[in-house]
Parts: sequence; C-alpha cells; structure tokens
Amino acid sequence: MPITLSMHRRLGLHLIRFENVVTFDELVELGRLHATFPAFAAADAIHIIESDADMSQLHLSQIDLLRDHYARLQRSLDLYLVRRAAWVCSTATTCRLVEYWLDGRHSLDGQQTEVVVGSDLAEASPLFLQDEIEAVRNEREFTQISRIGRSDAQSQVSW
Repeated sequence: MPITLSMHRRLGLHLIRFENVVTFDELVELGRLHATFPAFAAADAIHIIESDADMSQLHLSQIDLLRDHYARLQRSLDLYLVRRAAWVCSTATTCRLVEYWLDGRHSLDGQQTEVVVGSDLAEASPLFLQDEIEAVRNEREFTQISRIGRSDAQSQVSW
C-alpha cells in the first residue's frame, strides 16, 4: 500500500509513510480521511517518504489542489497551539516535491503548523523530542489507522 497512517496514542503523534507508486487519487483519499477526522489533521505528524516511493505521476497542479484543500481544512480547525510536522525525504526528487508542497508555509500562515524537512529522521529534532523520534524510528507503540492503496483510492476529487 502506498500510504500508511499510524498513531501513537501516548505521544499524540501521527506517522504517515509513503511507499511504492503514490498517485494523486491516493493523496486525495488521505485528504478525505483528514477531513472526515479533523483530529487527525490537527495532530503533530512525521511524514516519511521511503526511498522506493515514486511520485513521478504527480503534477504540480494536483499538488496545488491538495494544498488548497489542506489550507482550508487546517484553517477550519481553530488550533490553539502550533502543530508540528516533519517531512523525511530519502531522495532529491521527493525532497523537491515536498519543498514545493511546503513553499510559503510557516506557523503564522493561518494553518498554524511549523515544519521541518530533512533526508534523515534525526533532522526532525528541531521540532520533535528524541523519544518521539526514537518511537518513530522503531515504530514503537504505533497503531495503524489506515492504509490507502489502489483499491481504496477514489477517482474524483470531491472535498
């Protein structure tokens, strides 16, 4: 499955893994999941794009649609604290895509999320504590919430 969403209840942290070929439809399905369960969208999250992840089918115009969806969703959450998000990219290609996704993002942009991008999980340390990073590294105490793949993805955007 290309996208796996897991939750660490004690730390209140989400782990989102991207593997294999990731399509726009699967990212739309993840957006639907976040819209259906706003607490998921409000949680601190570490996103790991595995080295085998292929995002070559994604177009920047599709990323723009997703950015608009998440901007509206996050602004509607009325967060009282700043949310933390880390993006770990194994390849330069996925890192460039994530940088495009995050362009202009900061804690005062209305989405109240502070972000960090790196090529290794240890680079999440400016925002995340060592025990949080170790829990992700070892996948300790995480419960899988959803797996999104070919059979789960919808063919139309309808947020």
